[in-house]
Amino acid sequence: MGVSSGGSLTGRIMRLIYYICLGVVSFLWFEGILMFVSSSALASPSLIQRLKQPSATKVITVTPGAEIRLSISEISLPGVGEFAVFLGNTDITSQVQLVEQELIYRPSLVALPPGETPLIIYRIHNAEKWQAIANFSVQVENPLSQTTPTPPTPSTTPTPPTPSTTPTPPTPSTTPTPPTPPTTPTPPTPPTTPTPPTTPPTPNTNASALTLTPKLTVNIKSQLSESRTRDAGISQRSATFTDINFTGGLTTQYQRDKFNLQSNFTLLGTSFQPEALRFSQLQADAPQIDLSEYLIDMTWDKLQLTTGHICAGSHAFLINNHCGRGLGAKLKLSDRLDVSLHHLSSTVTVGFDNFLGIEEIDNTLTSANVGWQILANQQVNLRLETSWLDGRRLAIGNFNVGEVVDAEKSQGFGLRLVGADGTGRLRGDIGFARSTFTNPAQKDPQLAGGINIVKVEPVTKDAWYVEASYDLVKDIKLDDVRTISVNLNTRWEQLDPLFATLGASVTADRRQFQYGMTVAIAGAGIQFLHNQLEDNLADIPTILKTKTRNTSLNLNIPLQTVLNHQNHLLPTLTYNYQRVRQFGANIPTPELSSFDPTEIPDQLTTTQQIGINWNAAEWSFTYQYSDTFQDNRQLSRERADFRNLSHQLTLGWQPSQRLRLNLGYNITSAENIEQGITRFTHSPTWGISWEFQPNLTFAFNFSRNDDTDSFDRTFTRGESLETLLTWQFKPKLFNQEVPGSLFIRYGRQTTLNRDRTFDLSTDATIHIINAGFTFSF
Repeated sequence: MGVSSGGSLTGRIMRLIYYICLGVVSFLWFEGILMFVSSSALASPSLIQRLKQPSATKVITVTPGAEIRLSISEISLPGVGEFAVFLGNTDITSQVQLVEQELIYRPSLVALPPGETPLIIYRIHNAEKWQAIANFSVQVENPLSQTTPTPPTPSTTPTPPTPSTTPTPPTPSTTPTPPTPPTTPTPPTPPTTPTPPTTPPTPNTNASALTLTPKLTVNIKSQLSESRTRDAGISQRSATFTDINFTGGLTTQYQRDKFNLQSNFTLLGTSFQPEALRFSQLQADAPQIDLSEYLIDMTWDKLQLTTGHICAGSHAFLINNHCGRGLGAKLKLSDRLDVSLHHLSSTVTVGFDNFLGIEEIDNTLTSANVGWQILANQQVNLRLETSWLDGRRLAIGNFNVGEVVDAEKSQGFGLRLVGADGTGRLRGDIGFARSTFTNPAQKDPQLAGGINIVKVEPVTKDAWYVEASYDLVKDIKLDDVRTISVNLNTRWEQLDPLFATLGASVTADRRQFQYGMTVAIAGAGIQFLHNQLEDNLADIPTILKTKTRNTSLNLNIPLQTVLNHQNHLLPTLTYNYQRVRQFGANIPTPELSSFDPTEIPDQLTTTQQIGINWNAAEWSFTYQYSDTFQDNRQLSRERADFRNLSHQLTLGWQPSQRLRLNLGYNITSAENIEQGITRFTHSPTWGISWEFQPNLTFAFNFSRNDDTDSFDRTFTRGESLETLLTWQFKPKLFNQEVPGSLFIRYGRQTTLNRDRTFDLSTDATIHIINAGFTFSF
């Protein structure tokens, strides 16, 4: 696929930009390779520029080639994909493995440099909020310091000492400032407050280092046997097969003074064609080894250039974290002024073709953002952002997303004002966007169908929001350990009818107002929220106007913390309440809309949930109760109401680190008041996990779901049984541990259906035995 042809001035300019960007990327890449060949990085790994991070809670001492192991009991680790790990100013997340109860990082081609390097783990709440949850200091021993030094030979002429080429790391501040991630996946290193060393070392202006970190994970899975009853149908594959999948990656980083060049490439491969990365798009033509994602990032002083899979935009109603392949640039002109520019694909792109993502001009999006720190003092912090967007999209769907789309085009600009007072208790966010949107039929042959159709006229519409938050009470001490905080928040927003943009997912023709309160008192949490929503803002008489009123209250009360008394008999209590009413606020003109008054919706749904949870050293118990009532108030359908009740119990017992048992039972009833029938569901579960030998674990899980009704007309039973034997091992290869696992599994799935009304019966059972082998290095 090449750049679209066309004789317009815009097309020629975009093609020129494309070839310039391609040349720049090629130059940066080969420049990094040349620097690697010519530098002495491998001989002087200690010259890597480092910043010592604040608040290191633990010092980890290792040798240059040794791995780093962290017990997750020391870290409040979130889910996979929700955390990032940085060693110094290098993102090593893709190189960290979670093995059993440990995070493991293994240096690959280049050993860790001697000296002290910070290791920080971040929790990623969203694209704009990263929180440091664990700080460590990695102390790498210098191999030369472990040998016995040779006494110097006396000389009649003293030789002056050679200045040190390794600068002393700065002393960190005691209060770390969490980083604000940029639009690229590499967040900045949190700032430090350096203290000049007593004896300033002589700086080395030619300090440089290159690291290359390959990674490969191979997964071999086999189905050894499969048997099915007649009602289970026929499998799409043979009873036995073996598949091989792999994920390969290469991470590089080159640093020299203020210049930093890093890259990350990820490949996915499979031996089974339907599991290929782009099989849903290309079917039999999908390559079985394909490029999943990549990123090349160059930073030089205050300039940052990126290409690959990047994200752009921070305006909720114009361009908001839009991700795709493309090019990006950020430049910090001063302490208060910064500029960013992005040109990337309008749809998600993978694979080796369309490498930059911008080869098809009619399927690209260009955005620019200028940020100005208006005020930054002890009284107020105020920032203004101006955004601009020009985008086009062809009638093609995103990668692996089943959707039917039209060709689209949008242009627009946005303003965003973000501020806070000096204490940080009062915060505000105001945004405005104006967008011109259209569906160019000439770019959508399937829509036109070879006939003349009416041209869609562009429409220009507005959207805005105002958001404010105030800490009415902030961390006021109730005693030595307990505090209270109260936060008030509100938000108004409106999107005009027909408002649309290619840079953000929005719902047009909507006005919303909400307010809420969050209270944290002595460890307990209380959250209240009320939301009002309506559509048909133009009050068109032939269109139904719908209003929604949503009120919710959530309580979380850990009694041990609230009462400041550590007693396992004191549980954690939870309560959730939600009231949602949706109703038609008008009666569209019957002669023009064919609406009947009995078709105007009016429904009120009320949900209450109560929970109690005990946790002790060896056991845990949880009970959850839920009651949902759907009250239909629509004319002529007042009896079409529903009530759902649910009881859920779970019990866990762990007498040792190697043995754990789980029991559960769930009972639900769904009553249809209009029909006078109730459906009952009973779902028992139980499981065991037993490491009877080191690294050898046996697991058994069983679940059943029985579904009946009060008239005894139907009966359905689904049953699942699984046994799993897993062996984890860590052999050494080239003086490096290669973690892997081997498993064998037996599974049985049973489905039984009885319908006495129509005298139907089915009984399907599937038995499967499979095995797998996984290793990574």
